[in-house]
Amino acid sequence: MARITRADDVPIDVSGALPWVGELRGVAGLEDGLLGRPELFAGTLTEKLLTFALGRGIEYYDAPAVRRIVGDAGKDGYRFSSLIPGHRDEHAVSNEEVIMIITKRRSPGGHF
Repeated sequence: MARITRADDVPIDVSGALPWVGELRGVAGLEDGLLGRPELFAGTLTEKLLTFALGRGIEYYDAPAVRRIVGDAGKDGYRFSSLIPGHRDEHAVSNEEVIMIITKRRSPGGHF
């Protein structure tokens, strides 16, 4: 394993921990940890994507939509494209809503 250092030759600590894995070291350890429980990563990523798309935080009443998106993504091997809200008709956010929210954010009068 290559030694990772800063410009001043001080070693960088590449260790960490995940609650469901415990201690891990380096990128390979992180990858193994995330791949061991893909539904947790997919759920968090889905919540973040919905937060951006909706222009607000996720609330308790959004949980069924998040579970449905993650469940459907699981059937597709948790592919990133399966987590994009609104890419299928059955999800809570339509493409038109996402476009409207993004457009409003970019406009000078937008309140986001």
